[in-house]
Amino acid sequence: MGPANCSVLGTPPPISVALSLNGSPFQTRSMVSNTAIVTAGATMIAGATVTFNMTKPDGSTASGTGTTSNGQVVWSYKIGPKDPSGTYTVRSTAVYKTQSAVTSTTFNVQ
Repeated sequence: MGPANCSVLGTPPPISVALSLNGSPFQTRSMVSNTAIVTAGATMIAGATVTFNMTKPDGSTASGTGTTSNGQVVWSYKIGPKDPSGTYTVRSTAVYKTQSAVTSTTFNVQ
C-alpha cells in the first residue's frame, strides 16, 4: 500500500444575522425597508434564506422571505392607512445549509 493523503476540515464558523432599518419613526404610507445581513465570521453568505416576521402593536402580523445575494436581502413593508401606530417588532431568521441564526429589532409608527 502506498501513502494516503488526508485533509481535516475544521468546523465552519457559525452564521449570524444582523437586521437594519431605513429609519424610525415612520409615518403612515411610509415604506419600511428591513435589510438582513448574513455572515459566517467575516464572510458575507450568499444563498441563505431569510424569513421576516413582523408583529404589529395590535398583534396582527406580516411576513416575507428572501434569499441573500452578496450576503444581504431586503424585505419592504408599506405602512398602510389602517395600520396601527405604536411599536412594531421584526424578527429575522436566517438559514444556511444546516445552520440558523435569529435576530430582531423594533421600530415605531406615529
